[in-house]
Amino acid sequence: MPLPSPESTPPVTKMYFVCRFGTCDRPLNSYTTHLSKNHPLIQTEYGYAIIERMKALNSKYRSRLSREFDIATYMFGVLMPIFTLPQAYTAVVLQEVEGLSLVTWSFYLVSAVVFAIFGIIHKEKLLMLTYIPLALVEIAVVAAIFSYA
Repeated sequence: MPLPSPESTPPVTKMYFVCRFGTCDRPLNSYTTHLSKNHPLIQTEYGYAIIERMKALNSKYRSRLSREFDIATYMFGVLMPIFTLPQAYTAVVLQEVEGLSLVTWSFYLVSAVVFAIFGIIHKEKLLMLTYIPLALVEIAVVAAIFSYA
Protein backbone atom coordinates (compact mmCIF):
# COMPACT_ATOMS: atom_id res chain seq x y z
CA MET A 1 0.00 0.00 0.00
CA PRO A 2 1.57 3.33 -0.99
CA LEU A 3 1.76 6.32 1.32
CA PRO A 4 -1.15 8.78 1.08
CA SER A 5 -0.78 11.56 -1.42
CA PRO A 6 -0.16 15.10 -0.08
CA GLU A 7 -3.61 16.19 -1.32
CA SER A 8 -5.41 13.55 0.77
CA THR A 9 -3.47 14.16 3.98
CA PRO A 10 -4.81 16.46 6.67
CA PRO A 11 -2.84 19.49 7.85
CA VAL A 12 0.74 19.15 8.98
CA THR A 13 -0.25 18.20 12.54
CA LYS A 14 -0.55 14.54 11.53
CA MET A 15 2.67 12.60 10.94
CA TYR A 16 2.75 9.31 9.07
CA PHE A 17 5.03 6.42 9.82
CA VAL A 18 5.32 3.17 7.95
CA CYS A 19 5.27 -0.26 9.56
CA ARG A 20 8.36 -2.17 8.46
CA PHE A 21 7.74 -5.49 10.19
CA GLY A 22 8.19 -8.39 7.79
CA THR A 23 6.39 -7.64 4.55
CA CYS A 24 4.11 -4.97 5.99
CA ASP A 25 4.44 -1.45 4.65
CA ARG A 26 1.15 0.08 5.79
CA PRO A 27 1.08 3.74 6.87
CA LEU A 28 0.60 4.30 10.59
CA ASN A 29 -0.66 7.26 12.51
CA SER A 30 -1.63 7.90 16.09
CA TYR A 31 -5.35 7.46 15.41
CA THR A 32 -5.46 4.01 13.91
CA THR A 33 -4.04 0.59 14.44
CA HIS A 34 -3.54 -1.85 11.67
CA LEU A 35 -2.76 -5.07 13.53
CA SER A 36 -5.05 -7.78 12.25
CA LYS A 37 -4.91 -11.57 11.99
CA ASN A 38 -3.03 -11.25 8.71
CA HIS A 39 -0.36 -8.85 9.96
CA PRO A 40 3.15 -10.41 9.85
CA LEU A 41 3.73 -9.63 13.55
CA ILE A 42 0.55 -11.42 14.60
CA GLN A 43 1.56 -14.48 12.55
CA THR A 44 4.65 -14.92 14.75
CA GLU A 45 4.78 -16.68 18.12
CA TYR A 46 5.49 -13.31 19.73
CA GLY A 47 2.35 -11.87 18.12
CA TYR A 48 0.18 -14.61 19.60
CA ALA A 49 1.72 -13.88 23.00
CA ILE A 50 0.77 -10.20 22.58
CA ILE A 51 -2.83 -11.12 21.80
CA GLU A 52 -3.06 -13.45 24.81
CA ARG A 53 -1.61 -10.77 27.10
CA MET A 54 -4.11 -8.20 25.76
CA LYS A 55 -6.95 -10.64 26.43
CA ALA A 56 -5.69 -11.26 29.96
CA LEU A 57 -5.57 -7.53 30.67
CA ASN A 58 -8.98 -6.88 29.19
CA SER A 59 -11.54 -7.09 31.97
CA LYS A 60 -14.17 -8.85 29.89
CA TYR A 61 -11.89 -11.88 29.61
CA ARG A 62 -11.13 -11.95 33.36
CA SER A 63 -13.19 -13.93 35.81
CA ARG A 64 -15.35 -12.33 38.46
CA LEU A 65 -13.17 -13.87 41.18
CA SER A 66 -10.10 -12.26 39.64
CA ARG A 67 -11.73 -8.81 39.61
CA GLU A 68 -12.94 -9.20 43.21
CA PHE A 69 -9.49 -10.29 44.32
CA ASP A 70 -8.03 -7.19 42.65
CA ILE A 71 -10.41 -5.00 44.65
CA ALA A 72 -9.49 -6.79 47.89
CA THR A 73 -5.80 -6.38 47.10
CA TYR A 74 -6.22 -2.62 46.64
CA MET A 75 -8.12 -2.44 49.93
CA PHE A 76 -5.31 -4.23 51.75
CA GLY A 77 -2.79 -2.01 49.97
CA VAL A 78 -4.47 1.03 51.49
CA LEU A 79 -5.03 -0.58 54.90
CA MET A 80 -1.47 -1.80 55.38
CA PRO A 81 0.06 1.65 56.03
CA ILE A 82 -3.00 2.66 58.07
CA PHE A 83 -2.57 -0.33 60.40
CA THR A 84 1.09 0.62 60.90
CA LEU A 85 0.14 4.09 62.13
CA PRO A 86 -0.59 3.06 65.76
CA GLN A 87 2.97 1.73 66.07
CA ALA A 88 4.31 4.96 64.60
CA TYR A 89 2.15 6.97 67.01
CA THR A 90 3.50 5.01 69.97
CA ALA A 91 7.09 5.44 68.81
CA VAL A 92 6.99 9.06 67.65
CA VAL A 93 4.40 10.83 69.81
CA LEU A 94 4.52 8.80 73.01
CA GLN A 95 8.27 8.16 72.59
CA GLU A 96 7.93 4.54 73.70
CA VAL A 97 10.37 2.50 71.65
CA GLU A 98 11.03 -0.33 74.11
CA GLY A 99 10.67 -3.66 72.37
CA LEU A 100 11.09 -2.20 68.88
CA SER A 101 13.98 -3.64 66.91
CA LEU A 102 16.01 -1.19 64.85
CA VAL A 103 17.15 -4.04 62.59
CA THR A 104 13.59 -5.22 61.92
CA TRP A 105 12.14 -1.76 61.25
CA SER A 106 15.15 -0.81 59.11
CA PHE A 107 14.60 -3.93 57.04
CA TYR A 108 10.90 -3.06 56.70
CA LEU A 109 11.91 0.42 55.55
CA VAL A 110 14.45 -0.83 52.98
CA SER A 111 11.92 -3.38 51.68
CA ALA A 112 9.21 -0.73 51.35
CA VAL A 113 11.60 1.59 49.49
CA VAL A 114 12.66 -1.20 47.11
CA PHE A 115 9.04 -2.15 46.36
CA ALA A 116 8.06 1.52 45.94
CA ILE A 117 10.87 2.09 43.45
CA PHE A 118 9.93 -1.12 41.63
CA GLY A 119 6.32 0.09 41.45
CA ILE A 120 7.38 3.48 40.11
CA ILE A 121 9.68 1.98 37.48
CA HIS A 122 7.08 -0.54 36.31
CA LYS A 123 4.13 1.82 36.80
CA GLU A 124 2.41 -0.61 39.16
CA LYS A 125 -0.24 1.47 40.91
CA LEU A 126 -0.88 -1.08 43.66
CA LEU A 127 2.78 -1.18 44.69
CA MET A 128 3.05 2.60 44.67
CA LEU A 129 -0.22 2.96 46.60
CA THR A 130 0.97 0.54 49.27
CA TYR A 131 4.68 1.06 49.67
CA ILE A 132 5.18 4.82 49.33
CA PRO A 133 2.93 5.62 52.33
CA LEU A 134 4.30 2.59 54.18
CA ALA A 135 7.88 3.81 53.66
CA LEU A 136 6.94 7.22 55.08
CA VAL A 137 5.46 5.63 58.21
CA GLU A 138 8.48 3.36 58.61
CA ILE A 139 10.86 6.31 58.25
CA ALA A 140 9.08 7.89 61.23
CA VAL A 141 9.39 4.70 63.30
CA VAL A 142 13.09 4.20 62.47
CA ALA A 143 13.79 7.87 63.25
CA ALA A 144 11.98 7.50 66.60
CA ILE A 145 14.00 4.38 67.45
CA PHE A 146 17.22 6.29 66.68
CA SER A 147 16.12 9.30 68.69
CA TYR A 148 14.57 7.71 71.78
CA ALA A 149 16.44 4.41 72.21
